[in-house]
Amino acid sequence: APVPVLIWRLSDGLILYANATASKTFGSAEQDLLHRSIEDFYFDPAEHQTLLGPLVEGKSIQHYELQGKRADGSPFWVTASFQPLTFNGEATVLSAMADITARKQAEDSLRLTEEKYRSIFENALEGIFQSTPSGHFLSVNPAMARIHGYDSPDAMMAAVTEISSQIYVDAERRQQLMQQINADGEITGYEYQAYRKDGDIMWLSESVRAVRSANGELLYYEGIVEDVTKRKLAEEALKRQVDELKIEIDHAKRITEVAAITESDYFQQLK
Repeated sequence: APVPVLIWRLSDGLILYANATASKTFGSAEQDLLHRSIEDFYFDPAEHQTLLGPLVEGKSIQHYELQGKRADGSPFWVTASFQPLTFNGEATVLSAMADITARKQAEDSLRLTEEKYRSIFENALEGIFQSTPSGHFLSVNPAMARIHGYDSPDAMMAAVTEISSQIYVDAERRQQLMQQINADGEITGYEYQAYRKDGDIMWLSESVRAVRSANGELLYYEGIVEDVTKRKLAEEALKRQVDELKIEIDHAKRITEVAAITESDYFQQLK
């Protein structure tokens, strides 16, 4: 058989038969396997006791995933099926299994990747969101909710049903944003004024990209938002100071020019 097959005694777990594939899988010669208990090849021996209950009752077990242990102690994953039967006049169990270590490793890798990105999403200082072209949020992270003054992402998603009018002070700005994204695929540092939950107005800087299906259909937008209100207010204050300085400079310049004229010989002759 192309899969490992074992027959072991139900009373004490002693292996009575092992095929060549089982020998390769467990890293032990067939004759050596015959002197071992099946329990020796469980990574967690307690799992063997869990499986014994239904087997003693004569019930079969199909496609059970468990972690096995090779002769050298290294772990691996299998999906196993157990069938009670009589072998040489004894109550035994026929075990057939398939090595699924590669699949389990891929699942673990995917799980770790998902956990990593979930952690980034949940703990990021910047707001992160996904939204539909029609103006609904598909997801927002805690920072996004805090920026807009909501207690939680769920509260913000429940309250905001039309992004253009509820988030943007100037609804046309979102239309302009979408037009540029649809043309270029993404946009970086797009600044606009937005409403907080309490109605206060703030400045946001947004970087967004379009997410499309394999055939090019627009599915949703996803982006990162940063509150830049302090910077914008500082810029506006600086601009006012520069404008006031220009006025003062112009005023001083005019005074100087007037003084130069009034003190000129020509002006003195006119007097």
